[in-house]
Amino acid sequence: MVGACGVIGGEHPIEGLSDSLVRTGDERVDTYEDGEVRLRSVRHRSRSGENPGRSPDGGALVWVWGNVLGTQLDETHRPRPLDEPVPTYCARLYEEHGLECIERLNGDFVGIVYDRERSTVSLFTDRLGTRPLFVTEADDGGVVFSSHVQSLDRYPAVSLSFDDEYVAEHLSWRGGPLGVKTPFEGVEAVLPGTVTTYDLADGSVERDTYWRPRPSTDREFDGFDGFLGEFVERFRAATEALTRDRSKEYGILLSGGSDARLVLAALPDDLDVTAFHMADWMSREARVAERIALEKGIEFHFLRRDPDYIGRVLDSSPEYWNFQQLFNQAWAEGFIDEIRSEVDVLLTGHFMDTMYKGLFVPVRHVDLGPLGVRELPVELPITSVEEYHEELGCRVPGYLDTDVDLAAVARRNVRHTDDGVEAYGVQYDSFHDFVLARLHYPATTDPLFRQCLREGLELRVPALDRRMIDLWDAMPTRYKIRRNVVNAAVAKLDADLASIPHADSGVAAGRSRFAHLLGHVPMNALAGLSPFDAVPADHLNHHPWGNQSQLIRERDYVADALDESEELIRALPFLDGDEVRECYEMHLDGANMTKYLYRLVTFLKAPVTGRIAGMGNGAGDDAVEGEVTSDAAAGDTRASDRRRLRGDADDD
Repeated sequence: MVGACGVIGGEHPIEGLSDSLVRTGDERVDTYEDGEVRLRSVRHRSRSGENPGRSPDGGALVWVWGNVLGTQLDETHRPRPLDEPVPTYCARLYEEHGLECIERLNGDFVGIVYDRERSTVSLFTDRLGTRPLFVTEADDGGVVFSSHVQSLDRYPAVSLSFDDEYVAEHLSWRGGPLGVKTPFEGVEAVLPGTVTTYDLADGSVERDTYWRPRPSTDREFDGFDGFLGEFVERFRAATEALTRDRSKEYGILLSGGSDARLVLAALPDDLDVTAFHMADWMSREARVAERIALEKGIEFHFLRRDPDYIGRVLDSSPEYWNFQQLFNQAWAEGFIDEIRSEVDVLLTGHFMDTMYKGLFVPVRHVDLGPLGVRELPVELPITSVEEYHEELGCRVPGYLDTDVDLAAVARRNVRHTDDGVEAYGVQYDSFHDFVLARLHYPATTDPLFRQCLREGLELRVPALDRRMIDLWDAMPTRYKIRRNVVNAAVAKLDADLASIPHADSGVAAGRSRFAHLLGHVPMNALAGLSPFDAVPADHLNHHPWGNQSQLIRERDYVADALDESEELIRALPFLDGDEVRECYEMHLDGANMTKYLYRLVTFLKAPVTGRIAGMGNGAGDDAVEGEVTSDAAAGDTRASDRRRLRGDADDD
């Protein structure tokens, strides 16, 4: 695991707080302590230089976790010298420009500036807040922060408790609550695009937000072709900036879609890269990914998940969850060591679908009967908190025993201000900006998939280059929902890659968005008719994540987690044990309760849940001692004993 933690003021040592940031034992641990500030950062071995960096005059120390590619002023990008480590580079910029240097940085990062001459500590985030830093006040007067929320109560003067309203939102949605809120009383993430400065002399706190998105203000382009040309130019520059250091070995997480394919198409021709693909079997998705690798002449590693893989992820990683995601999203958990043995840096196409394909833009739908409910390329207007809650808000699961009114929670957390709209602690210029940017600003509601990857090795994402973020912010909404700029960019960069069919639609990746929408219909029909598309087991399909709903019925990992958590469920006042059992029973009987069950076991297995309930580390107590592997477990692979959870087990 990698990240940063520390205490401003306070009276206690930080060993317990920082111990949980070390996971593999192969990380670099940098420590600083004086009378006012105690800090530790944990980095990958492949990161050069010391953390912190020291300003040339020695007056300031700067810690950075993440990637800083250089600076951007106006339209000019100035790359960071490769021989200057990121913390040293940022410390030099701080001496030259003060805290204003933060808004010039290009990359995905979080950091700390300790200015010993001014007696200030500043926590800073990148534009989207892609790397979390959670903050709370301790009983000894200290300000405690950590990149892993579950480590906060390892500091002796911090005692965490649940916030009933935000716990209800967390268990009712895929990763909520939104913004900087967490399920814990008095714990928030540092604001995105913001420098938060603590004055050690007078105890004051100042927050300076240097950037916020304005996606509802579309910029004019010379038609879609003009936008596409600018997109390709910026994306190519972003991938080149991420791969300048040729002393490192590079890999790419390759899918059968178009996002990672775009990264591959934009890479410099002289860069050697190794492709990795994770799947349960050699599905259509896996075959297309392999074909893409063959077309580019690069090495292809197929990382196979056996049927018990997800259960082992649930058992092995709960200490590292940040209550922003579901456990099954740690898809790479069991393959990190294998990937690290081959490469230093892993490139991915993450954020391309959500930022540029309109995945988070609310649109209208139409019911086509036997063809199902289909999206229309028309934005669904949402102009009030009531409409937001109705269309995009949380839905309470039956096992949640609470009087919390989620509609009322939304009304309290989304309110108009003199500067626009404040939503869950984050300021937006307008309600429309909140609706369009709510899941990217901040982006710390990202899946556990990215978290487990970046904690295992250096993860680099071209979409997070600020030149790309600027373009996303200016992109007309109609292009997001009616065009597919990613597919068009692949065709512009590499026609051969674009000619390979998309795994989902069966249509060449370079074709229009409408062609791909039409392609889904015959592809779904062929999946049931063609012997080449037949799946070998009920829990498998041609999607990269498999049939999780069926897997729950065939394996015991959810049943076991609920069984192990029986006392914890009874101890938590907002859970109804009978309804938990009913939710599982409904799933076994054919209803799809996958997300409700996954939300619940993720919550229960997190060690901090048990600590708050007064039960030690709870259901996840022994989990961190295990290790996920990619080998199939021995023994009977069918779910064999659910009587315990059904309530009809023998007394003995």
